[in-house]
Amino acid sequence: MPKTVRKLRGGNLKKIYSNPELAKFSPRELIAELKARGYTGELKYTQTISL
Repeated sequence: MPKTVRKLRGGNLKKIYSNPELAKFSPRELIAELKARGYTGELKYTQTISL
C-alpha cells in the first residue's frame, strides 16, 4: 500500500494513554471494579481526537 494511502487511513497513529496502568483493563472490568467498590450512578465520558 502506498505511503499516501496509509497516512490517509491513519497507518502511523499510536494510542497514547494518560494512565497506562488503567489502559490494561477492558471497560467491562473497570466498571465491575467500580461496582464492587460501591460506586453507583451514571458514567459519561467523551473522547476527543485531534489530528
